[in-house]
Amino acid sequence: MEENNLKPRQRARANYRQLAIRPAQLAKEYDAVVIGAGVGGLVCGAYLAKFGAKVLIVERHSIPGGLCTFFKRKGFYFDAGAHYFGSVGDSKSFGGLLLRSLALDVEFIPMDPVDILHFPDTTLELPRNIESHIELLQELFPQERENIRAFFQEMLRIYRHFYRGKQNSEVLARYQWRSYQEVLDHYFHDARLKAVLSATVGYIGVFPNQVSVIAMAAMMMSYFYDGGYLARGGSQALPDSLMRRFVAEGGELLLNTAVKQIVVNKNNQATSIVLASGDEIRARVFISNADAQQTFFRLIGEKQVDMKYLQSLKNYRESNSCFILYLGIASGDEILRGKRGWYWDSYRMNDPSNIPLYIAIPTLEDRSLCPEGHHILTATTIYNDPMLGTDGQWLADNRWIEYKQRCEQDTLLHLDRIVPEILKKVVIKESAARPTIYRYTLNAHGSMYGWESSPDQFGLNRLPIRTPFENLFLCGHWASTGPGVISVIACGFLVARKALELLQQQSSQIMSAAA
Repeated sequence: MEENNLKPRQRARANYRQLAIRPAQLAKEYDAVVIGAGVGGLVCGAYLAKFGAKVLIVERHSIPGGLCTFFKRKGFYFDAGAHYFGSVGDSKSFGGLLLRSLALDVEFIPMDPVDILHFPDTTLELPRNIESHIELLQELFPQERENIRAFFQEMLRIYRHFYRGKQNSEVLARYQWRSYQEVLDHYFHDARLKAVLSATVGYIGVFPNQVSVIAMAAMMMSYFYDGGYLARGGSQALPDSLMRRFVAEGGELLLNTAVKQIVVNKNNQATSIVLASGDEIRARVFISNADAQQTFFRLIGEKQVDMKYLQSLKNYRESNSCFILYLGIASGDEILRGKRGWYWDSYRMNDPSNIPLYIAIPTLEDRSLCPEGHHILTATTIYNDPMLGTDGQWLADNRWIEYKQRCEQDTLLHLDRIVPEILKKVVIKESAARPTIYRYTLNAHGSMYGWESSPDQFGLNRLPIRTPFENLFLCGHWASTGPGVISVIACGFLVARKALELLQQQSSQIMSAAA
């Protein structure tokens, strides 16, 4: 079969062996080494390579993408984590501008409605156009009409200031320590309206009173202002396209390879990485797109890291994890139309017992992801899981098996109320909990969004991309831009720019010394 006749997923999958290098092809030294081929690491590597750096990306998994990867079961291609992306499909949007110069070969399908909110007594389909979105809310809550427009204008200001990286921004300083709930309470009186405006909080956290308003503005406006999109071929299409661009620019990608150590010297510089095979690779600059705790506690080692920095790492709180149920179902479109989106049991958004269910049905827009006459439905929720034992270690495997089975049963019962008779249509069933997420990403305790996006851990209070080691940078959702696809794209771009500046500075110093 010719490659051009393959479906998008098959074509991308077929390219991994062709584009990745083999260990025997490794050079001894590079300008830059990126640890981890998540979206942030791929963006960073692609930009570094584009501007002439000799770059190696090392990934322990068999495919690139981190939480944007996929897995296949009997003709069904399931998105492992992310489904929909904000601010990437329009070249004039913030994400589109960042990606435009990379000329990616991925098609983004606009989502309209951009999201659907389900409450016990009503369902709201949120229009893609921001003005129509505001007008819908004004019609539903006429007593809050002026406040609604003022609120969205302010959220847009926060969004623009945050992603444009404005130094000494008065807007960001004003909101640095404020929760999303505080800002909602400032603008509105109607509890139902505040609940509606909080219904998408699960994209970055759990409760409005615990999430930074800056983080919430960054997430909300990337969807509601810049637009939500589905990548044709599934979420894997984005990292696959980044991988192809990276390799086309001369970058080298090594898959199925774990990094064992980051070697540092007494001058607070990283000098090399050691692979699990024992091979040592030197570089001038290093970027860790891996879990921040893995980076400093395991790859470098506590004895090598500044004590103050280590203590700050230990004080950070990880984000929540989740339970994900993946279903392949034999069904037509009719029973699934309008069923995607967020499901809430009440309007009490800060009630610990009011945990949402999120449903994604990507096959309504992209038929290439499953066999004809079938669909994919993915349900994601948060349970009070038994994360760790009293000794701080993972619970025994049999406990996790029992937990997953219980979660599966509860989620299936919930889905059966939403889509009657769906249980009879299930042909494939898989699920994931904390250990699954940890196994494939090494995110501490299977966290989904890096550090928790609370006011004391976001913006200026989050880990910076700079580290105690002069030539080691952090990239991804553990670093300053926070969680979400658009955020890690921005982080990858920012880190690449800083790394290039350092490489240029090093080259100038070498030339001066030679002269």
